[in-house]
Amino acid sequence: MTACLAPAAIVLLGLAPWLIRNYLVFGEVIYECKVGLNMVIGFNDQADGSFSLLGVPDLDSSQFTELQRDHVYRHLAATWISEHPGRSLLLMGRKMILFWNPVPALWGGIVAMGATAWTLSSLVLAAIGLLAGYRRHPGSRFLIYAILAYVLPISLAFSITRFRVPIEAALAIPAGAAVDSLVALVSRWRQIKAH
Repeated sequence: MTACLAPAAIVLLGLAPWLIRNYLVFGEVIYECKVGLNMVIGFNDQADGSFSLLGVPDLDSSQFTELQRDHVYRHLAATWISEHPGRSLLLMGRKMILFWNPVPALWGGIVAMGATAWTLSSLVLAAIGLLAGYRRHPGSRFLIYAILAYVLPISLAFSITRFRVPIEAALAIPAGAAVDSLVALVSRWRQIKAH
């Protein structure tokens, strides 16, 4: 449990100045004023998990402050989620698929095939490294919890593959550990075969 709290504490420590400033300015603890908009983009009758403003009401900025718009959008999203719990879960799943999708959206042809092969192999190796590290090295759980702390909130908004970029360096650590383990396994197998 403490391994889960450490990443959260680090994130809160980094956000503390901003949260305190917003409390002093707005009288509320606010991370940002786009959470409501992002949530209503992710949860409305026309939402598909990706970025689309279809189904998002346009709130006139002359009638609402940024903070008021955020509250209205949060309320709309929360109401939609409570009225459509099954569809909400499906949308959250779709957002995770979009997040982890190894196929680049901007390229086609041979570039897309090469990028897909690279990304897919990197993600598979990272998963192997994370799973192996979780059992063998309890300290590696920190990395897993940090990744989850980053990934799970995305399922409350909308998702695109580029949102994965900030954690790709962190994923390279367990991927490298998996490659190291696989090389050691092949080396042992060759030694056994040679005898």
